[in-house]
Amino acid sequence: MKISLNWLSDYIKINKTSTEIADALTMGIAEVEGIEKINNNLSGVVVGQVVKKEKHPNADRLSIAKVDVGNKILNVVCGADNLEQGQKVPVAVIGAQLPNGLKIKKAEIRGVISEGMICSEQELGLKAESQGIMVLDTQAKIGMDFGRHLGLEEDEILEIDNKSLTHRSDLFGHIGIARELAAILNLKINLPNVANIKQKIKKDSLKIKIKNKTLCPRYLAAVLGHIKITDSPEWMQSRLRACGIRPINNIVDITNYVLLEFGQPLHAFDYDKISGDKKEIIVRLAKNKEQINTIDEKPRVLSGSDLVIADGQKAIAIAGIMGGRETQIDQNSKKIILESANFNSFNVRKTAQRLSLRTEALTRFEKGLSPYLAELGINRAIQLLIKYAGAELSGGVYDTQIAKPKEQKLTLDIDKLNQYIGHEIKPEKVKKILQNLNFKVVGSKKFKVTVPLYRMDIGIEEDLIEEVARIYGYGNIKPIDLSGAIKPVEQDRDIYWRNHIENILVGLGMSEVMNYSFYGERLLGKCLLTPRDHIELENPISQELKYLRTSLLPYLFNLVEKNIKNIAEIKIFEMGHVYFEECECQSVSAALLGDNEKIFYQAKGIINILLKKLNIDYQTMALKKEVNCEYFNMYAEGKCLQYKAGEELLGTLALTDQRVVKNFNIKNKEIAFFNLSLNKITELANRDIKYNPLPKYPPVMLDVAFVFDQKIKAQEIEQELIQAGRPLLRSAELFDIYVGKNLGANKKSLAYHLEYRSDDKTLADKEVKNIHQRVVDKILQRFDAKLRD
Repeated sequence: MKISLNWLSDYIKINKTSTEIADALTMGIAEVEGIEKINNNLSGVVVGQVVKKEKHPNADRLSIAKVDVGNKILNVVCGADNLEQGQKVPVAVIGAQLPNGLKIKKAEIRGVISEGMICSEQELGLKAESQGIMVLDTQAKIGMDFGRHLGLEEDEILEIDNKSLTHRSDLFGHIGIARELAAILNLKINLPNVANIKQKIKKDSLKIKIKNKTLCPRYLAAVLGHIKITDSPEWMQSRLRACGIRPINNIVDITNYVLLEFGQPLHAFDYDKISGDKKEIIVRLAKNKEQINTIDEKPRVLSGSDLVIADGQKAIAIAGIMGGRETQIDQNSKKIILESANFNSFNVRKTAQRLSLRTEALTRFEKGLSPYLAELGINRAIQLLIKYAGAELSGGVYDTQIAKPKEQKLTLDIDKLNQYIGHEIKPEKVKKILQNLNFKVVGSKKFKVTVPLYRMDIGIEEDLIEEVARIYGYGNIKPIDLSGAIKPVEQDRDIYWRNHIENILVGLGMSEVMNYSFYGERLLGKCLLTPRDHIELENPISQELKYLRTSLLPYLFNLVEKNIKNIAEIKIFEMGHVYFEECECQSVSAALLGDNEKIFYQAKGIINILLKKLNIDYQTMALKKEVNCEYFNMYAEGKCLQYKAGEELLGTLALTDQRVVKNFNIKNKEIAFFNLSLNKITELANRDIKYNPLPKYPPVMLDVAFVFDQKIKAQEIEQELIQAGRPLLRSAELFDIYVGKNLGANKKSLAYHLEYRSDDKTLADKEVKNIHQRVVDKILQRFDAKLRD
């Protein structure tokens, strides 16, 4: 938003530099992003009067004008058709340089000396196009610097960050900024006197219907006739240009001027272009796919949620955003309907986003303007239209708001204020600050505060405390030392174990990766999966990112494919969220690339070390493919393990099905993967590590081999060995598995290292022999096994 310091000076007298003003605003309310200095670029152009016009003796289309520029009479050759004696005009004297780069010199034109140039608005850089020379109003003073006449004195423009004003809709105009600056600098403010028009609009001149009062809380309208469409005063055009708005004509310029002055958007409709003999304005929701041609000459297709201003037949404006082309003001307009309304901020923002349409009006309405401002805006505009457009008010102003808006009243406790701020501010100082901000204050220690109608951001006592603190000045609040004990922040359990798991896996030679949380059907298909149980995004970035992931594995396989040409050994893992309709979970998954099935056992070793370092007691068991779970399509038959902690499922380990491996263009290689529930393992992980002292007495090591049926699990055998050999049998380590024809059909041989040891003494051979025999007998009996020679 652009704020002119010259414009601000109409309301407050500031004896500070632009930099100091910018600093005061930045510390008090909103960041000033920059300061732009404006020069009029019209040096050497003065106001002159044509005292005599003669025909050029040597050219039919040229005239010779005698122009009074104050200190002398100049002889100027001019080719404009609209040049007349008695006119006051801008004259570029010898030595002047115009904005288009033209330097004025004394010249001979068709045998006549010309001592300057009578300029058009285009040549002065005031309009993109113009017809003939610029004719000034009769009040222009002869010889006066033309830039000063226009009000184009050197100005400085403050560029204020809109984002920092999002909660302050009252600051989107010069008067709002002037109020704030006056309060910050403790200055008096002189605002324009705007009379309140009390009479009502004539019923026969205009009928108004508001069909959705939720989206349009207040609507004001006035009919003004006898309009004279001309250029607006030069000073007004100058101010509009300084704030980045191009002047159009006096009607449009006045509505824009009030927008920049008070922050209230207005719109003027050509009365005669409204459909029907009896003019009617209807505020309603658009019909689905209803069309309107806006004033930017673009057709817009509306939806049923868009609010429009309509006549009896069609939409004539998109509420709060832009007017329609069919009812816009032009040079032939004689009578207008002036609109000043208040629209729902969420609705206009939603409409503008859908239409990709941003305007100055929208910038204000989407912030949530006060309904009070609509009345102030229309009264100010009527005042200016009567003065600068010769307008006559037909009756009065139509207003949908019957009851007078109630001012909000709050209580402010001085003790609470000082406690919150951490600094003592005297009650009289607090009262003065609030009064400077136009709050009404009654009381001594507990103030009764009445909030101005335009302050939509004030709702609770803490808002008042913030107002006092920022105007008092944050730099004036002295810091104090903290008192009391500061307790250390408790370490987040999930974050701790997540970091610990990362460190363990990296320490085991793995690399961590991060991928998108979305994937598409192509990647799912390569993994033999379908989108069946996935959550689909309504507005995906692309078709390859349209589903929320339910597994980390597809992207891990994808990374293996991308890196296989450059990296011989790939061991990657990822920790992240996965998404299901019923819940959102966290997983840790890994993919390991190897030349053969041994990679499966490497992956198994990594999981075993990880779970042991997390102090989780777990069991493993073979996993068979389930027909109803499509994720098992990725698992190779017979190379699947399930990890459990009691009844809690921790995750799975598997070798990847060769169909999936080939889909990722990987040849003569194997991929092992594991997928663990991060939520479960962080929940079960613990730091309770128990240390056993080193044994004092030597162990006795014996080896034994049994022949079992192949269906018997090694885990069951190991558990039975330890149980049978207690308390002296300390460990049973499987070191050999053999399957052969000499053992018989469906038989296997398992060989174990058995370690016997006592904590009290050195074991005698006889003791070891007796307990060893007991262990062997138990296994032979329990599993119907045989000893292998």
